[in-house]
Amino acid sequence: MTDAERAALVRAKNREQVLSQDLIVVGGGNTDMLLYMLRRHGLDAILHEAYEKGIVLFGLSAGGIYPTRGGSTDSFHSVALQPLDSGLGWLHFLFSPHHQAGMRRPLLKRIMEGSNLGCNVYTFSHAYAADDGVSLVFENEQLVDVVSDRPGALGYELKLELTNGSLVARKTAVETKLPTRLLP
Repeated sequence: MTDAERAALVRAKNREQVLSQDLIVVGGGNTDMLLYMLRRHGLDAILHEAYEKGIVLFGLSAGGIYPTRGGSTDSFHSVALQPLDSGLGWLHFLFSPHHQAGMRRPLLKRIMEGSNLGCNVYTFSHAYAADDGVSLVFENEQLVDVVSDRPGALGYELKLELTNGSLVARKTAVETKLPTRLLP
């Protein structure tokens, strides 16, 4: 059996296993490595098929970023947060987990406003963010619920607004707190 044939068998087995589930949980960790491994093993296409089939996908931290266009991450082996523009893109917005922490909030706004950060995600005018302990629930790319297991933790929606200045239009990312239901 060739390596290509072996890889095809593994992908077929992975596909069968994934598509037989009711719920798939993708955990946190290094977002860049997660995206690499999903693509390397063909799981990007399999998870997208699961998503389109209606299987519930649940992700936290890096697992919340991968199906979107990107967001902010600390996965690039540096101390500073960096923009990420290599998400799988099934959900056509940016996402920022751990939004209450440090520089994530201002970085997401800078990405959206088009600061020269060396990536292409700033062309997107819509983002969601979540404090730790918050889950955003989407059905068919529409936000249908925001829940939290922690008092005071919130979800957020950010939209890019254009305001006319004296010479040029200015892009401003406007953040709105989402009604967040505290779980018992």
